[in-house]
Amino acid sequence: MRLDVSALGGRPDSQIVRLSTLAEIERLAAMREDGRIIPGYLDDSALSCFALMADNVPVASAIVVGDGDTSVIEYVHTLERYRRLGYGRWLMRGLQRLIANEGARWVVLSSNERGRSLYDALGYQRLSYEDIYRRQDLPRN
Repeated sequence: MRLDVSALGGRPDSQIVRLSTLAEIERLAAMREDGRIIPGYLDDSALSCFALMADNVPVASAIVVGDGDTSVIEYVHTLERYRRLGYGRWLMRGLQRLIANEGARWVVLSSNERGRSLYDALGYQRLSYEDIYRRQDLPRN
């Protein structure tokens, strides 16, 4: 899915914070239902982890990978007890403004069924309806 953010911008949202230490990222991972953390996150300068804070809790989070005029938003997640309350939309709109302020024109992302209605409502354009799977154990020719 893709969105042109070149006309966006404006004041950054103070509730959306960039996580910059391993302790912050581990705290976020500990709060997630799946406990996932991205290995090697701090080693990649193109990646930034963001969290939307509410009551001092990172209720929604995402990874942004910047690359010139296109940024990719990945691993969007809202804590289960905060879902369907507008936090995902708040995070995405804030990230779109931030990305536009940093000079990118396009935001792209992949989506699962649960996220598609949010991304459709935010104006993202579907580029492909394909899911790609690859097995690691297949022989290569």
